[in-house]
Amino acid sequence: MTEQDASQDTADFERFAVAVDIAVFTVQPPAWEHRRRDFQTPPARLFAPTLHIALVRRDIEPFLGRWALPGGFVRRGEDLNEAAVRALAEETGLHPESDWYLEQLGSDVAPHRDARQRVLSVAFFAVAHELPPMLGGGDAAWAEMQSVDELDRSTLAFHHARIIDDGLERVRALLEYTTFASRFLAPTFAVSELQAVYEAVWNVRLDSGNFRRNLEKCQGFVRVDADGRREHPPHRRQRGRPPARWSAREAHRRDRSGALLARALASRARGTSMLGIRTWPAEPRLDFVYLPVAPGTYDVMIRNSVGSLGTVRKVREVDVDRWHAVSPDGEDLSGSFDTRIDAAYHLWSLAQGEGDVQE
Repeated sequence: MTEQDASQDTADFERFAVAVDIAVFTVQPPAWEHRRRDFQTPPARLFAPTLHIALVRRDIEPFLGRWALPGGFVRRGEDLNEAAVRALAEETGLHPESDWYLEQLGSDVAPHRDARQRVLSVAFFAVAHELPPMLGGGDAAWAEMQSVDELDRSTLAFHHARIIDDGLERVRALLEYTTFASRFLAPTFAVSELQAVYEAVWNVRLDSGNFRRNLEKCQGFVRVDADGRREHPPHRRQRGRPPARWSAREAHRRDRSGALLARALASRARGTSMLGIRTWPAEPRLDFVYLPVAPGTYDVMIRNSVGSLGTVRKVREVDVDRWHAVSPDGEDLSGSFDTRIDAAYHLWSLAQGEGDVQE
């Protein structure tokens, strides 16, 4: 570095602030007022848990009175995680516990994101089992949990709608490959509680019998006794015994062994299995990599392999998100899929010359 470079005036570079935004997801029953006003939903679904997110109503400009994700500017001497924890506590009263999952999602430094100054926004997403009542504070006049399905994203402040969508896609992807669903639950849980998490996050209906059978084959989940110890060997429930409790192996909560549960997660209302009628091949073990190329569009590759299988694109169809598979030459393949992994597996099957795996 020359003396001229060392003495270069930093005024030639734009100054900007750093902020954090946190999308906190949890699965909980809908609020009573939302149950009462819906007369079309079957009673069994009316009380079913749904995916919720923490939002605050802004008490300052810009976007005064608009709903937004909790967050704030990074203070001197803070790292990003410390700023996220502090901002969450200030605006919602929530204090992340040791069993929370907090992960950095991405960043954005769009020039006109904030009218006050140039801001680098770092997005986080968090997942928790149970959340206490929230209290608005700091720059937030009010804080509450809202259903992700009923959320009007067009009314949100800043670019928070995109953060929520990106966080939701990340959570859904983690459920595809890992035992991450246990993060929404207590250390031990019933099969019905675990199934409710998959249904809420993926927004699908699953067959209880098939779900239980696939759960018993999954190495990432184990049956435990009343004291939380693993039952070995696991045995079937006997008449008069309380419902079996399950737990996720700690070693499996972050790796990809939980994909065994996502092989054929039951039949949906339409009668199509979650991943088609075929099971995942043992060799090679598929590890899809999704590279974003446009909003809602991902290039699909297999880890440790060369070349693209094609792209998967999310399309809104009659108020439901569906996934389309697009070949490497840009051809939109026939049919659509309920999940991103369905479409990716379809691309892989075509590359192997096996045709469509859907029923």
